[in-house]
Amino acid sequence: MGAGFALYYASSDRYEDSLLPAGTFIGTPEDALDCACQLHLAGPEL
Repeated sequence: MGAGFALYYASSDRYEDSLLPAGTFIGTPEDALDCACQLHLAGPEL
């Protein structure tokens, strides 16, 4: 069973629904954590 995925943006003090890399709004907690880490913890691409 999956759950909805949203990211919190402190700059706007709100959550926004987000797509997972698989192209869905619903996935496992692991999918959500992997996506959030890739978006916010990835180093700059050169």
